[in-house]
Amino acid sequence: MATLETFPSGTKSISVEVSTPTTPGKYPAVVVVYGTDGLTNAHDFGTALRNFSASLADEGFVALIPDYLASTGTAPGVDTVWPALDSSQDTWVETLADAASFADGRADVETGKLGIVGFSLGGNLALRLAKLPTANPKALAVVDFFGPISEANGIGAGVDKLPFVQIHHGTDDTVVPPSQSEELMTLLDDAHKVKDVDYFSYLYPHEGHGFHDPKDIKASTDRTVAFLQKYLA
Repeated sequence: MATLETFPSGTKSISVEVSTPTTPGKYPAVVVVYGTDGLTNAHDFGTALRNFSASLADEGFVALIPDYLASTGTAPGVDTVWPALDSSQDTWVETLADAASFADGRADVETGKLGIVGFSLGGNLALRLAKLPTANPKALAVVDFFGPISEANGIGAGVDKLPFVQIHHGTDDTVVPPSQSEELMTLLDDAHKVKDVDYFSYLYPHEGHGFHDPKDIKASTDRTVAFLQKYLA
């Protein structure tokens, strides 16, 4: 079961849902970054993210879902989040960095063993956090699920500073087309990152914005877990 905790960010106290392994010990931490709908059950994303975090905990990670939108008082939803994007994204990334520091200081977390996984807008923010020069700790691996790349003033600067990257996208995504992940791969290539060495990409036929086929949910989760286990070990 996840517990609800808080951490300081700026002048605010931010809530965070924390899922932990059942056996006491020290484990790598993974910050899970939700998308535009937050943890609401619009499009079933809230349940999907909580299930995903529980799966990470089952596999030996401390998984944290911070409520980063609260740092700017932004309500979840396309109609509220996208108009606030330009003015708020830096604050959201800083709040996510504070979440990572909070995770790193936990008694059940191995110091410096941090991964980040982002979904949709959260994928964009996860990549921004992973290349943030002031982030402490620095992420060792980042996973992007169907994140927009061109929006939010682009994401190209500093791509060479990214750690190992894993990308997941559905071929039938009409909200964030798979061409956005192709653009990310081009940016990584241009930054002299090597496919299947520095970054890894997976396409899921017939999936849209969010995966619904149980075999694709399992495959993407298993691939994420294996990736994080390899680079956070």
